[in-house]
Amino acid sequence: MVKVGGHGFPEEIGSVEVLINLARRIGNELYRRQADVIAVAKGDRPETDRIWAHKKPDGSSVTSSDIWANDEIYQALRELTPDLNVAIITEEGDGQENIQGTKKEAAYVVDPLDNTGSYKRGELDWSVTIGFSIAGKPTGGVVYYPAQGRLFFTGDDGNSYFLQENTGQLTQLCSSPKSIDDLKSGEVPFVVMTDHDVAPAIPAEDVLYVEEKHGVHTDRYWDIALPSAGVDVCEHGDLFYAWDVVAPAAITGRAGAVYLERDGSPLDFFAKRPGHHDFELPRSGFVAGNEQTFRNIGFIKPQEPPLVAPVAPPPAPFPA
Repeated sequence: MVKVGGHGFPEEIGSVEVLINLARRIGNELYRRQADVIAVAKGDRPETDRIWAHKKPDGSSVTSSDIWANDEIYQALRELTPDLNVAIITEEGDGQENIQGTKKEAAYVVDPLDNTGSYKRGELDWSVTIGFSIAGKPTGGVVYYPAQGRLFFTGDDGNSYFLQENTGQLTQLCSSPKSIDDLKSGEVPFVVMTDHDVAPAIPAEDVLYVEEKHGVHTDRYWDIALPSAGVDVCEHGDLFYAWDVVAPAAITGRAGAVYLERDGSPLDFFAKRPGHHDFELPRSGFVAGNEQTFRNIGFIKPQEPPLVAPVAPPPAPFPA
């Protein structure tokens, strides 16, 4: 039986700081290597065995940085958690090992360099993503954007946080529910953000107002957990991989958010598309938002049990 600590990772990891430091070490080195990968990707310098950029069969990008980070994180996690009953599922890992990992009770779910396409274009919205799940349910997460100095994580105290490194500002994540009366009063808009042109899973007539923000990369869904963002629901209309969403779902889950199928049922994070060797979410996509809001508007049926645990009271600040 794998036991987890307050941070949602195996309890032998005494503090989430251990994994934050791992993500920072990997992320800062990836940032240092980015310029070389950009030059190779643009054709400004020749590829070498150490610096390269390719396309995968599915059209996504992979670089020498992805593989280096994958190997470093895998080795570090195995040293931290030598129990082989705890799987390590990684985007750049062995496909068969990943498949076997989904059959185990617990698993780290890792994207060593998420949003590689942005990375090789010289953009800054890429991250190191380390998640943990028990019986397929996200429990812990660390997501670090080194080029932006942004860190999201599940704290040792059972809450989740956002740290802006350049200012040292630490924010406890906490999404706010809305009632149907609030929405129909005309005073509170209901904001839906989507990155694909899909029919809304939540019909506009059920709420007063729907704002669709297309062309944004919403796989992280931080907007539903940051009080200042003003987004109630994020929708995704295309497939995703487990390593993209397990860590974010664990982090935002402590803020009251849930990830759901577009029919309102709980999301299967390890769904597998027939004929594909990796783990993809259904082509119909998913929605994410505050659980109580979903219940208030009837997207989650009243008799269904809670999907996430209540958020604990605010603790003392976490050290930067």
